[in-house]
Amino acid sequence: MTWHIDFVLIDARTAAVKICIELDDKSHAHPKRRARDAFLNSAMRRAGVRLLRIPLRRYTPEQIRAILAQAA
Repeated sequence: MTWHIDFVLIDARTAAVKICIELDDKSHAHPKRRARDAFLNSAMRRAGVRLLRIPLRRYTPEQIRAILAQAA
């Protein structure tokens, strides 16, 4: 089984992880996926890494900037 995070934003100076982004499509509604998401949420929280879940759809660059600014 292979798992991944959709995006990882890092600090350009230190390479420290700033935030991870998971794009949630309709597959995240299925019971097995919900269990995986709960595990991922818990693992990221225990690791001290912020996880931002964003519904999958088309975004403009301005919308993405706003989402990230709000998460900061």
